[in-house]
Amino acid sequence: MNQQSGRPDQILDTQGDYQLSANYGSAEYDALQRRAGLVDLTQERLLSLRGRDVFSFLQGMLTQSMQPFPVGEAKPSLLLDASGKVQAKLNLYHLEDNHLVMECPFELRDTIQKNLSRFVIMEDVTIRPLTDYYFFSLQGKEAPLHREALAKIYPHWHFIDHNRCGFGGTDVLCGREEAGDAVTALIDMGLAPIGFNALNRARIEALIAWFGIDMLAGQNPLVCGVSGIAFNKGCYIGQETVAKTNDRGRPPQVLCLVTGDPDGKVGTLPRPLTLEDKPAGSLTSLMNNPERGVSVGLALVKTNYATPGATLNDATGTFFHVTKTVTHKV
Repeated sequence: MNQQSGRPDQILDTQGDYQLSANYGSAEYDALQRRAGLVDLTQERLLSLRGRDVFSFLQGMLTQSMQPFPVGEAKPSLLLDASGKVQAKLNLYHLEDNHLVMECPFELRDTIQKNLSRFVIMEDVTIRPLTDYYFFSLQGKEAPLHREALAKIYPHWHFIDHNRCGFGGTDVLCGREEAGDAVTALIDMGLAPIGFNALNRARIEALIAWFGIDMLAGQNPLVCGVSGIAFNKGCYIGQETVAKTNDRGRPPQVLCLVTGDPDGKVGTLPRPLTLEDKPAGSLTSLMNNPERGVSVGLALVKTNYATPGATLNDATGTFFHVTKTVTHKV
């Protein structure tokens, strides 16, 4: 049974980083935009990394600068292979002294644990699944207000800023035995459960890539922008590719926000896009925005075509207009 809905008949949809029902109500996007909502996070996605060498170890493994940062803060990062291709999109939480929590893509936790553990030789670092916490998120404009209220009631919970959909938000870790009370308390505070459709639309409009949908294993890391990449740190696995791409000025593709016809069907994704009958990239995500009378999507577009105002089309003749691109160079 899903903790949020309390309904055993909800069918969960696994896409990208999330395993959620399509929707739980009729006003979830409005809740994100104007108030706040509760997002149930897939539990089998966390690793615990402990030890006095945990920061220095990760400094040589990840794209982000892993110089020690304050307890309670978080940093995004990427894990690359030796050729500089993306293996996973990560988020690192400093839970306690010498204890980091790594949020991994759904179903990749065990693989990442195995791959990282291969490089632990003399370092004081232990890596294992984190199983004694329940993991959820408060997303939306008023998330900070609910975080403050919860922190007064449950001062031993862990609260980490994490904007998952463009409206701001906070991730929460509490004891598994407290999960039922946590969900009840949040719903009593007026937080609506948020399903896949509302979360997906909001993050598309905010140009936030989901791993496995818009950000793919094997991609050049700068395709989806510079977030989570430090360009002034020492060596790490795959660094040469990142440095060369940045020095050269562009990756082969970049992630773009596109708008299209309001009645366009989502259809099969990803699907090819063209510009003047020339291959231009692929549409990776698409949702309708009824308030604006358009569909909104994310597309991986060849860099020389990825300029605001460019008009692309798919095989059905639907047109998509590039409105914004990620920053892919520092």
